[in-house]
Amino acid sequence: MVKRKERTRRTKGLHVVERDGHWHIHGSVTLHDGRTIRVRRSTGLCSSRPKEEAEHIKARIEAEVRESVLTGKGPSVVFSRAALEWLKSKSPKPTDIQNATKLGNFFGSLRVDQITSTDVLNYINKDHATNKPSTIKRYLNTLKAILRYAERMGWIEKGKVPHIEMPRIEPAETNKWLYPHEIKLLYDCAAHHLKPLIAVYATTGCRVSEIIHLEVRNFILAPGRERVILGVTKNGSQYSKALHPWAGQVMRDWLGSRQKGAAFLTQKGQPYESHGGKFGGHIKTSFKTAKTKAAEILKEDGHTDRAVVMLKVTPHWLRHSFASFLLQSGADVKTAMEAGGWKSVQLFVKTYGHLAPNAAEEAARKLPLDFADEKSKRASK
Repeated sequence: MVKRKERTRRTKGLHVVERDGHWHIHGSVTLHDGRTIRVRRSTGLCSSRPKEEAEHIKARIEAEVRESVLTGKGPSVVFSRAALEWLKSKSPKPTDIQNATKLGNFFGSLRVDQITSTDVLNYINKDHATNKPSTIKRYLNTLKAILRYAERMGWIEKGKVPHIEMPRIEPAETNKWLYPHEIKLLYDCAAHHLKPLIAVYATTGCRVSEIIHLEVRNFILAPGRERVILGVTKNGSQYSKALHPWAGQVMRDWLGSRQKGAAFLTQKGQPYESHGGKFGGHIKTSFKTAKTKAAEILKEDGHTDRAVVMLKVTPHWLRHSFASFLLQSGADVKTAMEAGGWKSVQLFVKTYGHLAPNAAEEAARKLPLDFADEKSKRASK
């Protein structure tokens, strides 16, 4: 006879339990009149986080349930609190914090269950009137994530998250790259303080924000072992990258005998100011001067079409050029992504995959399916 497994009975009240790698709140809340309200809710916290954090959420949920019964309304949670709890439920990247902060400036005092599609449209028109669709989409993705978290926490009725219309993003121009001789021309036309930045950007594929505030100690410049040690990058990684010998020599000439302090200085000899990661423009003026001079030279040499391209160049084009050089030199996608610090295979292939068609053709031709030789061998016997 099979012995029935005895069920363990929990004490009354709410309990923090671990399920599927997350902390959940299970149990019931007993009201003053003896009624009980059943609760089955996720805290949004991974079970690797301290259980004490989930206990704090449990106490808050119990208070919200009692409040909703007394007032006849759902729990009154404003957006700023929902955004804060969302950030605490994950390991936020700098961009998550930045986006949530800016969203909080607009939606902060609104209850999450009262935010409508019209409010979202007003936010776009007020805070992003001049921004590109890609920038707007980045903030709206954060907004959707916060509202969906609020839905999981019971602050928004299930299925009542407002519809958020995403802006249409036109296919990006993928040919945002320069030829090697054009990068050298841009370098030659640049002011003295801008030259080392161009050399490092062009030969590492780094973003402006990853390089501009580095210190002398972040560079290893021994001939043959040149490297740059990066801090926390946009995608949250921390690593070092090899420097091209040319860039290494440029940095040795630029730093001279300096052993400490900021590696890159403005035209006035001062470190670049921090913009808190919110804005670019550190080298906007000097870079514009360099590309204008380079465009004039290209035009004088009869390369009018490339002169027009040069006038469109931004510092980020040097990152695109880096990827282009790698792929056109025969590097496979995995190697190119590791060299430039790209994380999304799908995005990388979509943006740069067309630059290496010959590699795919060559691989197809080398498949071990040489049946023609087998047929000729049989015919000769």
